[in-house]
Amino acid sequence: MKQTQVKVVLLGDSGVGKSSLLFRYVTGTFEAERGATLGASFMSKVVSFPNLQLKFNIWDTAGQERYKALAKMYYRDACVAILVYALDQPDSLLSLQGWEEELRQHGPSNVLIAVAANKEDTTKAADSAGVSWAQSRGVIYCRTSAKLNTGIDTLFEEIAMKLEQEALQTLPKGPVRVEAKPRGRQAGCCAGNKTK
Repeated sequence: MKQTQVKVVLLGDSGVGKSSLLFRYVTGTFEAERGATLGASFMSKVVSFPNLQLKFNIWDTAGQERYKALAKMYYRDACVAILVYALDQPDSLLSLQGWEEELRQHGPSNVLIAVAANKEDTTKAADSAGVSWAQSRGVIYCRTSAKLNTGIDTLFEEIAMKLEQEALQTLPKGPVRVEAKPRGRQAGCCAGNKTK
């Protein structure tokens, strides 16, 4: 089975837990006192699914205002963008509009968007505003907690299923070959970068 590389970028305000989410997903660890990301950091993880193997190349971008211009170069050729906000920081949900606009303006037109409502451990209250925001845009929504390790695997599984659906929809009739390049994806995106 060939491996498909998927460039993922994490976007969102500073302090919403993007780095903690990334470290929990890739290493299985959580550090309560993780410092703010300066610029960007990178980690990868290979995940096997029944019909495909994906290598998620994940870029964690800094959320501070002074780094916003720098973030553009990381999501320019991204296949997936995960917009992260914190359930205990209402303003971070309001900021998603700006992050989405930046992404739409400077990222690939066909980028797959997911929303992570992070820090679920801080509240059990319903997140109707976040759910409504995601539904109005037709994007993936998951509640996550890096601290408790909840929802993160589900988030990436849903992303993988969506990528697989897109690949299968664009294949010609006949034998299924998930590694075939989907139409409409730009060079540098997930379907175009494969390793044996």
